[in-house]
Amino acid sequence: MEPWPKLFQNLRSSCETELAERFPLHVVTAWLGNSIDVAQKHYLQVTEAHITEAAKQPTAVDTEKTQSDSRTPPLSTNPNKKQR
Repeated sequence: MEPWPKLFQNLRSSCETELAERFPLHVVTAWLGNSIDVAQKHYLQVTEAHITEAAKQPTAVDTEKTQSDSRTPPLSTNPNKKQR
């Protein structure tokens, strides 16, 4: 079995990321003894859950397309005429 590289730094990073989701960042950094800048640069992580949640959210492009589709009249009102 191989030892985990930077074990305590990785544990601290995971812990700080989880705490930052539940408590204000200035509180978490006070508890762990670092600054907001240090936390953001070295410890806070983007998790799989963040990516999954972001993928569920509509983007500005999706919203604009939906709005423009609902306002755009059909190209032809004649059902026998082929549309390009």
